[in-house]
Amino acid sequence: MKHFATAVLLLLAISVSSIAAVQPSLKKDTVEQLVKSLTEAYTGKTLASLDEGKPYLGNITIVIEHSLGNKKETKTFKTLGKVDEWLKSREKEELPSRQAFTLKQCKKGVCNFTEDGLLHNNLYFKKVTYSYSKGRYYIKTITLLDGD
Repeated sequence: MKHFATAVLLLLAISVSSIAAVQPSLKKDTVEQLVKSLTEAYTGKTLASLDEGKPYLGNITIVIEHSLGNKKETKTFKTLGKVDEWLKSREKEELPSRQAFTLKQCKKGVCNFTEDGLLHNNLYFKKVTYSYSKGRYYIKTITLLDGD
């Protein structure tokens, strides 16, 4: 009888832990929270601070679209810290300034931002693509718009 009670408790513990593993954690960020922290770090020039939480799987692709002409630049990085370093290396006298449009919506793997007007010497957050895996959202691509 003692062994039977132990076996039942063991089975109960296993079933409870497997149910908890299947249900998503309520503490996980929503994609909007992830993108908000990303835009705040981008405008504050502190993207490297997000690397500890590793909000990406594999590489991060940065696309810079230029407002003058149809020119695009694409570059891939292993960390957000490397993205920050690259963006800083492109600056002259702290320009272009980093700006973020207002987040419009996140849907079907893409977060779009409103384009309220462009100013010269500003680099704007335009779009973020993301994926969902292992109960978390991950950044795939960040598209920036250069106000040229």
